[in-house]
Amino acid sequence: MEKNEKIRLLFQDNGALFNPLQASDPDLSTELQDCTPGGLGIYLVKQSAETIRYSYEDEHSILEVTL
Repeated sequence: MEKNEKIRLLFQDNGALFNPLQASDPDLSTELQDCTPGGLGIYLVKQSAETIRYSYEDEHSILEVTL
């Protein structure tokens, strides 16, 4: 891959409406064994992505991530 090339991921589903960009960031000060499952993956994607966009069109959630 060339230095200025990007990876674009596009996720689309017709499940329940859910905007991951509105999810609260996890409390990273909590010990792993005391954490409630859920949210860390969304946080990691938000921290790693160059851009991330969410839309809801024609009863479909669409998430576009550029790395």
